[in-house]
Amino acid sequence: MLNFFRQKPEEQESRRDRKTDAFNRRVSAAKRASERPQAIHENNQEEQLPGFPGNFHKGLSHQNDGFLEDERDYQAYRGAILSGEPEELDSILTPNVEKRRKWESPSAGFVFDLEGPDAQAITMPPAPKLDSAELQAEMAEVYSMAALRDIPFSQFSSNTDVSGCITKLNQLSWFNGENRRVREEREYSLDEVFGIKIGKVYGRSRGPVTLDNLFRGITKGDDVGPYLSQFLLIGTRSRGADSTDKPTSVCEWGIDAG
Repeated sequence: MLNFFRQKPEEQESRRDRKTDAFNRRVSAAKRASERPQAIHENNQEEQLPGFPGNFHKGLSHQNDGFLEDERDYQAYRGAILSGEPEELDSILTPNVEKRRKWESPSAGFVFDLEGPDAQAITMPPAPKLDSAELQAEMAEVYSMAALRDIPFSQFSSNTDVSGCITKLNQLSWFNGENRRVREEREYSLDEVFGIKIGKVYGRSRGPVTLDNLFRGITKGDDVGPYLSQFLLIGTRSRGADSTDKPTSVCEWGIDAG
């Protein structure tokens, strides 16, 4: 820093040209980003299902059973989003109701952001299809978590309800390997996911459910350590009517372990 003040005024001024430096850095970053392969965006083909039951169509006219009155409304809505023109959405036929909430940021995927990679330069594997073994397994896991919510983790190894849920989950083809689909078995190159060549990432395949991996994720390290958050183990601030700011005792039922 002292060397800066010892320099001549013209030398200091050249170093202060941050505007030009910032411009050059941004141009360099933009060129590097444009040289990366474009990410491949896959969908789960749910639009092939009659009535589009797995696709977003809130705000359109529906029958009493929840299905669309006219499937062409969905096609028009989808086309309006893909157009990238906000006024196109205003032309979509919607229910004639007194108060209607408009769609929120339906064209956000077309926004150009100067911070980070472009919104369409990265991607992820498609969500599980409505009639897939993966989605069935996800729903069964969620309901199992609800059924076991009042059982302390310390009793998981001896509780018959927990072992029963594990047995039921392992009867599903997603966990026992009877009905693997090609998508879950194939490798996803990071060229496709992030547009850069640094390795491979795998699909969301799952093995048999055990006490060690029940309700845990599939990324590296998800099956390591206790279930309970280490932050909760040191106590949490009280909530509700009591406004005092104090930690509770470890594992106080309904607050720490609830």
